[in-house]
Amino acid sequence: MPLSPARTMRWCVLAAALVVQFAVLYLPQTPGPEVTIPGADKAVHLAVFALVTVAGLAAGLRRALVVGYGLGHAVLSEIVQHLVLADRTGDVFDAVADAAGVLLVTAVVSVWRSRSAGGRTGPGRSTRR
Repeated sequence: MPLSPARTMRWCVLAAALVVQFAVLYLPQTPGPEVTIPGADKAVHLAVFALVTVAGLAAGLRRALVVGYGLGHAVLSEIVQHLVLADRTGDVFDAVADAAGVLLVTAVVSVWRSRSAGGRTGPGRSTRR
């Protein structure tokens, strides 16, 4: 059964978000000019992980898979940067910013979905808060 055009677009957005994430995390040098704004690096980390998280959820992937990928990749990417990439260094606070992006989007999407469902429970919805 072929995917609908809307679902195909969501999968394309997810693929593009993943490409951006991998470029930001693994290219030897950060693309673009040197940014000297304090905290800009952490904001970029948060935004990139938030983008992949919202794209994964919009594509219909299970929340546990999207969150597990995001949190696991947050830690793994910093280890890879520290141990494997000569021009990069791992940073615990980058991993914290990554995780914040994942968890912030997950919380916002959860609240949005529960409000748009009118507070009703159904498959995959818990009555626990």
